[in-house]
Amino acid sequence: MCGFFTVISENNISSKNKKIYRSIANKINHRGPDDNYFYDDNNYLSIFYRLSIRDPSLKSRQPLVSKCGRYIISFNGEIYNLEELIPDIYEKNISDTTYLLELISFKGIDILNKIRGMFAISIYDKKECKVFITRDPLGIKPLFYIQPKQL
Repeated sequence: MCGFFTVISENNISSKNKKIYRSIANKINHRGPDDNYFYDDNNYLSIFYRLSIRDPSLKSRQPLVSKCGRYIISFNGEIYNLEELIPDIYEKNISDTTYLLELISFKGIDILNKIRGMFAISIYDKKECKVFITRDPLGIKPLFYIQPKQL
């Protein structure tokens, strides 16, 4: 089971705080024994621990950046209805994450209302400087969030 840790701040995240966040994120490293990767921007940091099941290649390494560069996704789970959402480009050997990210790029963030499956998702919109988080309606994949005080 994968795990991710994401931080967004109204201000730039200091190097000191990034070190603190990385040590906190390391507490979930057991959730992703196959790979560990991160995306680091001025006011956004996402650290991902990956258990590779569907696509073990590095092209599905997360956090994953959309082709247009606007969206960054951290995704844990499986989407059951991808084939019906994007039937003309669906291939079984490409990760749910890759498809979902490009679907968001083409159709917008509201497409999240149409997905079915078990998932926890964090999507950063660089253009709007916003993070969208969602999980499956039954809460099969855990998703916790807080609004911490500044360190």
